[in-house]
Amino acid sequence: IDGLACPICRDSAVDPIELKCGHGACRVCLVRYISSAHEHRAWPLRCLGGGNKCTELLPLPLCQKLVPSETFARLVDASFLAYIQSRADEFHYCPTPDCPQIYRSSAIVSTPQCPTCLVRICASCHEVEHEGVPCAVSTSANEKMFEEWAKQNDVKQCPKCTTMIEK
Repeated sequence: IDGLACPICRDSAVDPIELKCGHGACRVCLVRYISSAHEHRAWPLRCLGGGNKCTELLPLPLCQKLVPSETFARLVDASFLAYIQSRADEFHYCPTPDCPQIYRSSAIVSTPQCPTCLVRICASCHEVEHEGVPCAVSTSANEKMFEEWAKQNDVKQCPKCTTMIEK
């Protein structure tokens, strides 16, 4: 590993860690790269060698060995959420506000029930079950109720991002 150049700091690697692909990096640089991945949404974690063109993935056991357990747990959580968000057609969040449950839509055979908050979910529109009412009618009724509530509670669209905000 002598003479190995670190692709992160662009200097000779200090206390280098070599990957299976033959590239490597300074231990400290690699720890910083892994630790900051959740902030920069750098998924999946790849080797930065070869002018950042290497496709070798950083092994999870190596990441787990290099960073503190809390950092590794945040890394795994952030990676999982990035995976879920990149497959929005396949995965959905429970429609109950503040419920963290996620389910796979392809696994829905009938009306599923959230194991966390116990709400029943419509398999077609992924909203709270609206038994006997077509999805379009239910959605339009919900929108009308929200519009009425917004008028009564001084809720308006943000002029920049159009998100509804309460003054």
